[in-house]
Amino acid sequence: MAFMKWDDSFSVNVAEIDQQHMKLFDMINEFYEAQRADNHLALGHLLDSLIDYTKFHFSAEEIYFDRFHYGAAEEHKKIHQQFIGKVGDAKRRYDDGGFVISLEITNYLKDWLVAHIKGTDRLYSVFFNQNGLI
Repeated sequence: MAFMKWDDSFSVNVAEIDQQHMKLFDMINEFYEAQRADNHLALGHLLDSLIDYTKFHFSAEEIYFDRFHYGAAEEHKKIHQQFIGKVGDAKRRYDDGGFVISLEITNYLKDWLVAHIKGTDRLYSVFFNQNGLI
């Protein structure tokens, strides 16, 4: 059974962004499975991949913020940077041997993504649709 399951309640009504969010769900599910299997080699790699893909995804959203002059762009970008910083810090500590990946970090990733999509991201949905993104 998947740790995170996509359903329509997560849709921001922009196909490109929904696809990226689904990919993040898949990546967190892989991370969860590696954590459960205590696969340290895979965890480090998956954490790197998750950081890289999250940066790609955030960049995609932020391009649209700038293109359409989204009013809440700066605050939203700050939230993105805070998340990247927190996960990047966890990865650095993991690489240095001072951080054990546990269910706590896995739950953090899940909870953050769910709250971000259903809260902050949902706020741009109508705005993006009104600017031609569907």
